[in-house]
Amino acid sequence: MATTHSDNNSFLNIDDDLEGVDDFLGDEPNPFEDPNNVIASDDVSKPTPAAPAATPAPVIASDDANTKQGKLGPGLLNYYSRFFQLDTHELQERLVNGISFRPTMDPMKKVGDLEDDSESAAVMDLYGSVWITASVVMSRFIVVGGLQLVINELVQGKKLGSVEEMRKSEFINLIHSIWIFFGYTFGVPFVSWQLLIRDGSWKKGVALGDVHDLISVYGYGNVVWVPVCMIMAGLDRYGSVSGVIRILEWVTLCFGMCKSGFFIYKMVNFGQEESKVSVSLIVMFCFHVVFSLLIKFIIF
Repeated sequence: MATTHSDNNSFLNIDDDLEGVDDFLGDEPNPFEDPNNVIASDDVSKPTPAAPAATPAPVIASDDANTKQGKLGPGLLNYYSRFFQLDTHELQERLVNGISFRPTMDPMKKVGDLEDDSESAAVMDLYGSVWITASVVMSRFIVVGGLQLVINELVQGKKLGSVEEMRKSEFINLIHSIWIFFGYTFGVPFVSWQLLIRDGSWKKGVALGDVHDLISVYGYGNVVWVPVCMIMAGLDRYGSVSGVIRILEWVTLCFGMCKSGFFIYKMVNFGQEESKVSVSLIVMFCFHVVFSLLIKFIIF
C-alpha cells in the first residue's frame, strides 16, 4: 500500500509545462482555493444591476448660429411679430404723442437688436395702427347705441323704427367705417411711400425707414379721430334739428382732419434738411382731405 501511495504521488508530481492546478500541489498555496475569495451562493444567482446610461447634454444653439441664418422673409409671421412687441409704457407715450400739438419722433422709435446687420435698429410698431383704427371704428357705434338706449328707450320710453331696420343701417355704416379707416391707414401709405422715395427733396431713412414706419405714423395719427367720431356721432343725432349743430359737425371734422394731417406731416418731414412742401406732400394732403370728406358724407 505504501508503494502504491508513493507511485501516486510521483505520478502527480509530473510537470506537464502547463499552467494549472498541478503546479500548486506542493507546499505552495493555491490561489484558486483562497478562503477570502469565496463568493456566496446567494449572490451568484442575483444579476448585477447595470449602471445607468449617461444622458447626453442638450445642445444649445449659440447666438452666432442664429445670426448666420439671415433675416426672416417678409412672408413669414415671425418677421411681422417684431412690429407688435411693445410694452404699456411705450404705447402710452406714443398715444400721448399722437394727440400732442408738438409731436416728436423720439416716442415713435423702439431701439433694439432687430436686424442682423444693425446693432441698434429702430422700428415703429403696427400694434397701434391696428387697435387705434379698430377703436375709431367702434367709437361711433358705442356712442350711437348708448344714446339710443338712454334717450329713446330709458328716458322717452319709445323706439324709433323697428329693430331690424336699425341693425341693418348700423351694419351698413360699420362696413363703410371699416373700409374707409382701414383702407386709408393700411392702403394709402403704400402709395404715399412710393411718392416720397421718388421725391428728390425727401431723404429716406432720416425718420422713416420703410413703409411699415409710415403705416405706424398713419395709425397713431388716427388717435384724434376717436374723440372726434364720438362727438360727431352725438351731434349727428340732432343734426336735422338745428343748423348750428351742422356747423359744429363741420368744425369738429375740420379739427380732426387738421390735427391728424399735422401729425403725419411732422413725422414724415422730421429730420429733413429743408422743411418745405413738395409735390408728394401735396398729394398726401389731397388723400387726407378726401378721406375726411368720406367720413362726413358716408359715415355721418
